[in-house]
Amino acid sequence: MKLRQMIYLGIVGAICVLGTQPVKAQSAEPPITKIPQLSDIPRPHTNVKDWLAQQNQQTEVTVVTGVRLNLTSSGLEILLEDVWKVLNNSVKPVF
Repeated sequence: MKLRQMIYLGIVGAICVLGTQPVKAQSAEPPITKIPQLSDIPRPHTNVKDWLAQQNQQTEVTVVTGVRLNLTSSGLEILLEDVWKVLNNSVKPVF
């Protein structure tokens, strides 16, 4: 009985040793060396003082020459046009 257990244990051990082969890791892409930091990302203005300072920088007046409204599945699309180009293309939800 003890001999039979040792034989089974030997067979299982041999299968484990022979069944597992060494695995070599392969890198498909070069490692990332420069990880972006949160301080690298520009932050939006979060207070009124910054918003007003940004607005004061944009003092140019644009004359709107045309307005087009398009009904979409997600809301109302408002197109403001001037002499040169379309100024604003935004979708506003309709409630």
